[in-house]
Amino acid sequence: MKISILVFFSCFITILTNAQPFTLNKNIKPVELKLVPYKAKDSIWNGKINITTVAQKEDTLYYFVKGLSIYQPIYISIASQNPKHKYEIKLCKDNWKSADRTAKLDAKGNWGMQFKTEGSFGLMVVCKEPLTNYKLLVWVGKELKNIGIPSPFTKK
Repeated sequence: MKISILVFFSCFITILTNAQPFTLNKNIKPVELKLVPYKAKDSIWNGKINITTVAQKEDTLYYFVKGLSIYQPIYISIASQNPKHKYEIKLCKDNWKSADRTAKLDAKGNWGMQFKTEGSFGLMVVCKEPLTNYKLLVWVGKELKNIGIPSPFTKK
């Protein structure tokens, strides 16, 4: 009986948890970037995509993407409409206070990064300008099924 109650509560708690970096700050309300299917002319670019146009009024906005596999390539980019604005971009996995990667826009107002992760990640965009506009792109490729590594458990 105790085991079944323990299993029930552990399942219930995992349902309630969000797939985003952890915070106790109630003012941080991250926006989920929902991925939609994407079919390109060249099948290597097929996958899922999210393109968001942002008019940022606060100095910091928070986003997160969930449902990722370590076998999926991920590309994320920001293109500012005003290259003179200074942006600080932080990729966060576990919590918003400790960024795993940080970056700034280049001289043309662009930034892009490719990486892989499991589960989810968070993106924090900081710009001290009073009002700034940019496009945010997240592309997630199809999961690679056959990556060419032979199994160590089969006989040749």
